[in-house]
Amino acid sequence: MIVSLLIALSIRIIVPSTLTLAETKQITTDGTATVIEPPEASVNQNPNDTNNVKDDCFVGQESVPCPSSASLGSLDVLPPNPNLEVRNDFVFIPIFLIVVLGFVAIFLLKLKIFGKTLGEYLKPIWPLPIVSLLVVGWQYLFGLRIDDNLIALKISQIIWEIAVGLSVYLLSRNITFSYRHIAVVGVFYSLLIHGIKVSIRYFFYDKTLWYVLDRFLYGSLLVMLIAVVLGSVFVYLRNSKRNH
Repeated sequence: MIVSLLIALSIRIIVPSTLTLAETKQITTDGTATVIEPPEASVNQNPNDTNNVKDDCFVGQESVPCPSSASLGSLDVLPPNPNLEVRNDFVFIPIFLIVVLGFVAIFLLKLKIFGKTLGEYLKPIWPLPIVSLLVVGWQYLFGLRIDDNLIALKISQIIWEIAVGLSVYLLSRNITFSYRHIAVVGVFYSLLIHGIKVSIRYFFYDKTLWYVLDRFLYGSLLVMLIAVVLGSVFVYLRNSKRNH
């Protein structure tokens, strides 16, 4: 988790201004203005357009179509709730610190989870969490800068999915690892990968609490499905082979 903090600080320093989320202003017919935040795009408002229509959006000096309001800030798990679409550092930062310091305490104090320390979980698979961290860093440092970034980002997602699957496979080969240990690995990767992602979105992309909670739940669900389903299959096959 210390590495995650370094990645976050690096993104804050290295990512150019073209990667920060700008606000897209939509002028309604009655003359009032509403501000809509794009999900993962870099757009700039055209200050010279005063017509009662949506302003043009720009990437650098190039005019591009503005995102539609229906596609902005879309949620995958949680229902829309405008009352919870807020930012509150007094809520997010304590949770962030509890998770980070919790990992540090578990590692340094060698606390056991289901009879195993964090070091015992990580020793057989230590390169794979590092790969996952590098993938997350690449996505935000470089992936969003690629013009046609959808394929590149999909490939990077597949890489960390493979890392999760390979981790539970390697751990399942150890007869002391059971189904509950596999679930712990899923929780670890959920906090590692999507904890870092939502932290970046909150701190550097000005996302709301409701939005980052939705993204964390959605991403963690995918991680847990990969870890628990594949891990359970591997453990079952291992046990069946030993019994025969």
